[in-house]
Amino acid sequence: MKYIHTICVAIVLFLFFFCMVQPALAEKKVILDFFYSGGCGSCLTKLLIIQGLEQNESYNTTVFFHYKNYAADSGDEAAIQEYQTVYEPMMLANHSVWLSFVVIKNVTDRTIITDITVENITRVLNTYIAGTPNAERSDETPGFVLILILSSIAFVLFMKRKRMS
Repeated sequence: MKYIHTICVAIVLFLFFFCMVQPALAEKKVILDFFYSGGCGSCLTKLLIIQGLEQNESYNTTVFFHYKNYAADSGDEAAIQEYQTVYEPMMLANHSVWLSFVVIKNVTDRTIITDITVENITRVLNTYIAGTPNAERSDETPGFVLILILSSIAFVLFMKRKRMS
């Protein structure tokens, strides 16, 4: 019974360390999928932006660029299937139409960019490369850590109180 406090503190420290280090341990491979329709005039402008980013040497080993023509006559059956099953339902749900869009993803996260500019894509790519893709959307990890710490402190205080009585 007298070692419970030490064990609880050790567990709290381990979990805290794990929560803080976990994003750094995430795989650094980032995929950029550029979806476009071959007959779309504005898509060609966006294509030049993506090709320019692909030439950036700082992305050579970390970002993998894929060009996905989802037009029915493109012959890219995988792109057409992915567009129709994943992204087209999202557009219908949001009552919007995306002629061209970028999907930046890694093993665990995905961000869709419809406003294709060098600045927007660079900002999101850099958060993925840094291992913090959720920084754009929320601060889930700090909240989780705070809950973990507070619940651990409550548990330790409960155990101390129980030992005193």
